Amino acid sequence: MPGFLVPTGTQVMCGHPGGSGVIPPSQSRVLLAGKPAATVQDLVQLIPCQMKVGTVPAPCLNVVWQPAPSRVTLSGKPALMQDLPGQAIGGPAPMPVTIPPTQAKVRGM
Repeated sequence: MPGFLVPTGTQVMCGHPGGSGVIPPSQSRVLLAGKPAATVQDLVQLIPCQMKVGTVPAPCLNVVWQPAPSRVTLSGKPALMQDLPGQAIGGPAPMPVTIPPTQAKVRGM
């Protein structure tokens, strides 16, 4: 799945109001505009969203990226591509996450 690589520090959002998180760096050898490139193994912790089941809070807490074949690795880990599907987990059902457009120069395959 080709797509643009994602730098760390990029904000991701779950589909519920208020749920967002920032991709932390886990490697520092490959940089995109001075920021480390993200990998699919980077643990993104979300600021809990406002999801409720009835009256009980059931927020999304973390993001898990769907494994995809990639020929691009960063320190042995698959690179995170902008179009790679991710799921916010922790709530009653996984919720798709979105990555806003970041950089459009470095593309992976």
